[in-house]
Amino acid sequence: MKSHTSMLRLSGYLAGTAAAATLISCSTSKTPQSLPNVIYIMADDLGYADITPYGQQLIETPNIERLAAQGMLLTQCYAGCTVSAPSRASLMTGLHTGHTYVRGNYEIDPEGQCPMPAGTYTLGTLFSNAGYATGAFGKWGLGYPGSESVPSKVGFDRFYGYNCQRMAHTYYPDHLWDDDRRVDFPENVDPGRQTYSQDIIHAKALDFIHENAEAGRPFFAYLAYTLPHAELCLPHDEVYQHYVEKFKDAPADAKPWVSHGSSYGTSEHPMASFAAMVSRLDRYVGEVMALLDDLSHDARLVGAVNCVRRTADSRLVGHNTDVIGLRAAFDCLLGGEQPSHALVLGTGGASQAVQYVLAERGIPFDLVSRDTAKGNYTYDDLPCEVVERSRLIVNASPVGTYPAVDAAPRIPYGFVTPGHYLLDLVYNPPLTQFLDYGRQRGAHILNGETMLCEQAEASWRIWNE
Repeated sequence: MKSHTSMLRLSGYLAGTAAAATLISCSTSKTPQSLPNVIYIMADDLGYADITPYGQQLIETPNIERLAAQGMLLTQCYAGCTVSAPSRASLMTGLHTGHTYVRGNYEIDPEGQCPMPAGTYTLGTLFSNAGYATGAFGKWGLGYPGSESVPSKVGFDRFYGYNCQRMAHTYYPDHLWDDDRRVDFPENVDPGRQTYSQDIIHAKALDFIHENAEAGRPFFAYLAYTLPHAELCLPHDEVYQHYVEKFKDAPADAKPWVSHGSSYGTSEHPMASFAAMVSRLDRYVGEVMALLDDLSHDARLVGAVNCVRRTADSRLVGHNTDVIGLRAAFDCLLGGEQPSHALVLGTGGASQAVQYVLAERGIPFDLVSRDTAKGNYTYDDLPCEVVERSRLIVNASPVGTYPAVDAAPRIPYGFVTPGHYLLDLVYNPPLTQFLDYGRQRGAHILNGETMLCEQAEASWRIWNE
């Protein structure tokens, strides 16, 4: 695997206009070689329930699910506003919508939106002043071409994408902007539809990450994809065809596509199109994560990374602190006990680390998954006797995380005994329903706080090696 990110964290999917994933690291050193790289991924009109970490079961987002399992979910995080321009202005400036200059989607003809005042201090400015290379890719929407708040004038070294947020809702545009230079796509003029904007924007973002990582320059990359905002339009590839077959939604009224106008074209299969656009975004997230250029021993064996350190020679090395945290959690919960068998609930990224540590301790285990192909059992066919003999049960799924505090993995808790040990990787709430059921049965219980604290300590040590 190859990546040039620094620490993988899912910061939360925001209501309304945007959903964001941040990939960050931390360091106390002020030298360029040790500054953490930051990648901020924003999706447009992605609801929090549209991805698997928050309960979605119809749309497949395995990369975002892995990112969430290796990082954290923010469950009380909101977009700055309900519409794009002021929401993005809040993000860029750190100001409440009532204090930002941009307070609505004020359109400028023929292209662009109301600009921010000259000299506006943005995230780009902040990172640039700190010695970072800065890049913005995708949907801007905070000025018109040539205005005082195009990306190049508010702290960004590199920009590729849509200046105008209105035009960003067209996925086969007749032009994009490369810094302050217009790039035309005559092949997209109706009925062309040959160059899909999100793919080329994503490619430019990966180039920026790769080039700066190879040069040893710390970077801030703002990846503002339009997906999955309408117009519901994307290449009819195998992912799209998968969802067409899966949903079998009836074709919509097939009026002509509008590739660069002011109205949305009709999607032949809107449900399949939306799902495929979310999965396409997930693929982009996976490709960003896959830029790691080196892995620690544990990370390589587990097959997952959640912490990255820049070495003295500017290489980026991926580590898995889940393993370190889990070792401490098992020590705390089990003491000197050695259960003869374990049961792991969930098969995502966190589960991979659990399986690794259980194998280290010589504890055989079974897996329970929603997907019959991934586990030994599903929640619907889990035998009671397996629960009874598995004296160590680990919840490695997000079920029970705040705000869904009344939820718990569907297992027969009546077969949990005082001889059982229950570990929940969830730490908010401190007493999950899963652990409470175990407590009521007299079992030994432990939440994810020990693991979290040990992960934080491990990350600090790694970053300061």
